[in-house]
Amino acid sequence: MHPTQEIIDSWPAPNFKDPVTRGSALTVVNIIFIILVFLVVGLRYYTRLRITHSFGQDDIVSSLLVRPFFGLFAVLPSLIDTDPYFCVDSRCSDGR
Repeated sequence: MHPTQEIIDSWPAPNFKDPVTRGSALTVVNIIFIILVFLVVGLRYYTRLRITHSFGQDDIVSSLLVRPFFGLFAVLPSLIDTDPYFCVDSRCSDGR
């Protein structure tokens, strides 16, 4: 399901010298989600350890799986939108 050539021709010319960016929006969203995940997981561990006194295997697995999540969201902003000339398909204007 690709756009027709007529639709592609109606798109504005790419601006490689001063591309429009979204600033640090991705970083802000990532920080918000890291804080939310930290709070939710922390509250879960608190209730399991202090209230029910039963830290189970599911909590151990979640503590192991939340670490790559934090790592991904710490590294993701630096991987995306760092190169304004990055092209993901064959319709780049400079032939890449």
